[in-house]
Amino acid sequence: AQSLVESGREVAFVIPQNRDLVRDPGRWRAAVEEIAERFTPFGRHFQVGQAINRSKWGIWTHGEYSDLYGEASGILRRYPHGLSGGERQRVAIARALLVSPKILLMDEPISALDEPARREVLAFLEPVLARLELPVVYVSHSLTEVTRLSDHLVWMTDGAVRAAGPVSQVLGTLDFARWWGEEAGMVIDGEVREHDQEYQLTIVTTPLGEFVIHGRSEPPGTKIRLRINGRDVSLGLYPQKGSSILNELRLSVLEITDTSPSACLVRLGHPEKPTPALLSRITRKSRQQLKLEPGSSVFARVKSVAVVD
Repeated sequence: AQSLVESGREVAFVIPQNRDLVRDPGRWRAAVEEIAERFTPFGRHFQVGQAINRSKWGIWTHGEYSDLYGEASGILRRYPHGLSGGERQRVAIARALLVSPKILLMDEPISALDEPARREVLAFLEPVLARLELPVVYVSHSLTEVTRLSDHLVWMTDGAVRAAGPVSQVLGTLDFARWWGEEAGMVIDGEVREHDQEYQLTIVTTPLGEFVIHGRSEPPGTKIRLRINGRDVSLGLYPQKGSSILNELRLSVLEITDTSPSACLVRLGHPEKPTPALLSRITRKSRQQLKLEPGSSVFARVKSVAVVD
């Protein structure tokens, strides 16, 4: 606790370090409850103090408990009715993490929140989970949450597993894309290569090729996840000329499937490495005019690329 004070953290209370007290569950519980009643707005706040104390026995490293305490210190002295929905969820998540779980199950943890609160909780949750390297089973109907937080995806419908694997692999299947509907697209993991300071752009290297996106602040070498909607990818048989589109990749048609009487989905990639892939939603007429079949070579023109953050 002294190190927290010296680093500028606000400490609501401190549980005395006493080995005999720790070894006696009854005395320990009584001491914790007394301190919680005397020094915190509501009793359950003492769990933060417990976690700080337990860190001395090797359950948490100094860096871990210091960072987690810092996340919670701003609301330790406030009453529950004074917390926003997002803050309440942050408290619930912090309480779950502070007991040092081996695995964490999160069943739609932010589904009841409005959009600003969801963004607030996601911004809190993502770096915390990455820092702790804790296995998490995250259950959600929101693909925004899934693409932002997950590495491995299990897709279930009607209680049955339809597909499982790395996120980019599952999202790249045509079955999943048909189920997703108009918003079908891909996430692609890449790495910042360099920045174009003159035009405030960033070049990202991915297994499919390089993408030019709006300028980012991350230094070269930073891992980054891109999101590309299938309707933002057009196809051509030859390189484009005189266009404002900056991203064009030469790829092969891996699969094609009709999604309606007028439209179809095209899965694109490198035949020698079919994942990750790119999806393109085009009309059946365009497919016929371009004479597209599996194995056809095309130029994929990506009109919009978003960063998942």
